[in-house]
Amino acid sequence: MGPRGVGACVRGAPTYVWLLVLGFTTVAVHHMSAEFQEEFLRTIRWVG
Repeated sequence: MGPRGVGACVRGAPTYVWLLVLGFTTVAVHHMSAEFQEEFLRTIRWVG
């Protein structure tokens, strides 16, 4: 699956998938130490 296929899957994902991703990342971030959380969010910013 190339970049276009991945993009199509991401755009076509149902709403409940995105709600699960949001819920998981919210819980995960709240369980991180402050230093790791800052590094994690900085990394996410580069990816997105």
